[in-house]
Amino acid sequence: VVRTATRTIPVRVHAPAAAREDQPLPLVIALHGAGGDEHHWLEAYGAGQMARLAERDGVLVAAPAVGFAGWSAEDHSALVRALVYCYAIDLKRVMVIGHSMGAAAAAQLAATPSLKLAAVACLAGGPRGAAPKASAPLLVLSGERDNIVAHTPLRSAAEAWRAAGLPVDFRALPDEGHTLLVAEHLDEVWTWMLKPQR
Repeated sequence: VVRTATRTIPVRVHAPAAAREDQPLPLVIALHGAGGDEHHWLEAYGAGQMARLAERDGVLVAAPAVGFAGWSAEDHSALVRALVYCYAIDLKRVMVIGHSMGAAAAAQLAATPSLKLAAVACLAGGPRGAAPKASAPLLVLSGERDNIVAHTPLRSAAEAWRAAGLPVDFRALPDEGHTLLVAEHLDEVWTWMLKPQR
């Protein structure tokens, strides 16, 4: 668990075999959707697909229980500080991935320059409203058949961010809905996150 000034947060960590070495590892913080928990990314989405990718590529994954309290920049920073005590982490390669409610939180983190995130991926959720002044490199995947997070407003927000000169890659998925797109597209999202964006 990670304790902040206001709450105690359960966190599931997947440390690959590479974590036994002294070489700093990339870190992916994975934010689940509404109704999920800290096990969702490492067990439910794609039946453990993320754990397999993390093991293959030597990436540390931390999946907090976001809950309906949301996930703030302060929560993010507290989690990274706690992980640094336990693992060698490349702080220039901290990335965030989120689904649905977690994607909305991830987009807010992307718009927080002080966090210096290397990349942020939003699946079936993401940016809202007017473009911020800055953003980490951002990938947004949206299913055109999504009846939970509507495709058109999400596309409009992503396009507004991109029109403001922010590094946004928006991908419409014509035959996808809200949840199954995670497993279907996690490989490509993972590859995008690990590719140097700057």
